Amino acid sequence: LKTYNYVSQNRDGKKNRRVNLTITDDDFSMTANPVFGNLGEPPATVEQVLKTNDPITALITFALEPRAPGAVPCGGPIRLFDGRQLTYLHLENAGTKQIDVKAWSGEAIECHITMEKVAGYKKDKSDNDNLSGIDGPLRMWLAPLPNGATVPVKIQADTDKIGKVTLQASKLYFEPVVTSE
Repeated sequence: LKTYNYVSQNRDGKKNRRVNLTITDDDFSMTANPVFGNLGEPPATVEQVLKTNDPITALITFALEPRAPGAVPCGGPIRLFDGRQLTYLHLENAGTKQIDVKAWSGEAIECHITMEKVAGYKKDKSDNDNLSGIDGPLRMWLAPLPNGATVPVKIQADTDKIGKVTLQASKLYFEPVVTSE
C-alpha cells in the first residue's frame, strides 16, 4: 500500500485543525486549516516524504504485509508522515512470549518500539526518542498468521501520567485469499 491522499481532522478543542495530504510519485502537497505556524525545524523534505506513508496506511501495511521467511520479525522502521511531522518507528525484536488475549493465545513476537523524530517537530522536541508521555519503549506483541503476516494482538505502554495502558485485540479473523486459476 502507498499513500495517495490522507485527511486528518483533529478536534482537540484548541486548533481543531484539518490536514489534507497528497503524495504522488515525485512530490507531495499539504494544506492545513488553520494553517500551521511553521513546519518544524527542520521541515520534512520531498525526498524524505516520498519514503513514507500516512500513519493509517503505514500501520495497516505493517500489520498485513507478509514478511519473507527469515526476515526480521518486527520489521521496520515504520516511516510516518502526517502532513507536518515525519517520524520513524524503530522496532526491536525482544523474542517470543506466550500471551493470552481474548482474540488469540500462543507464542507471539514481542517488539519494542522507539520513535525517531526526523523532521517537522519543534527544535527542542526533536531529540526525544520515546513516544510522548511514555516511559520506556512501547511494547507490541505480534501473532503470526499462516500466510507469513503478523498481526498486532496486544500493545502496552507505561505512561507518565496514568500508569500502564494496554490495548488488546478482542477478535481476530483470518481468511486466506482465494485465487482462481
